[in-house]
Amino acid sequence: MRKYTFALLTFALLTLILTVVRAVAPSYQEEKPMQKATRAYTGKVLSVDSSQSRIVISDEKSATEMTLLINANTKITKGGKPITLAEIKDNDVVAGECEESENGCIATSIKVTEAKPDSQ
Repeated sequence: MRKYTFALLTFALLTLILTVVRAVAPSYQEEKPMQKATRAYTGKVLSVDSSQSRIVISDEKSATEMTLLINANTKITKGGKPITLAEIKDNDVVAGECEESENGCIATSIKVTEAKPDSQ
């Protein structure tokens, strides 16, 4: 009789422990990353601040100034070749995509074309 009582108590204790663990343990379902809002832009460079890693452009679409934040993942090209932020000049025309963030629009890509001379 003692064996059956011990077995019954052990089973009840294990059942109780498993129930508590399942209730308390976090769910390990795979979380989907939040999609970041991506925005396309095209405009003329108004200023380049290499020390702050940002460019201010005049956005053609919205006709407003737009600040592009540059990070290590930003791909900057001119004529299909990689260039640095310091090689972008005022009045260059840029186009690309950026991801909206709390701090501004982080450029994922920047394609640079030289500004067309003003016809006079």
